Amino acid sequence: MKRVKYYFVDEPIAELDDEHCYTKEIILAAMREAGISELKVYTTKKDDIPDYFYCKAVQDIANKGECGNNQCYDYTPRNGKNGICKYYGFFHEQDKELTFKI
Repeated sequence: MKRVKYYFVDEPIAELDDEHCYTKEIILAAMREAGISELKVYTTKKDDIPDYFYCKAVQDIANKGECGNNQCYDYTPRNGKNGICKYYGFFHEQDKELTFKI
């Protein structure tokens, strides 16, 4: 399975903000919608923050102890039985600068 690459935008456009990372396809669609032909973006690298993770289901930060118990309605084990949730995600931080062009 191929890993999905994520990018941060340099400045907010359309519905994208500069605090979340997005796939290239989402950024290019937002550029077309906003009529932008060139945009500065940054590649991402994983950032480990102890005791916290990024929940893809609610698109927010969560405490590691909250996943898999009664507080989480979106918990879905990757293996279908138990263990780590399929919505468990990593934090990302900005890395190298790139330019996307349409």
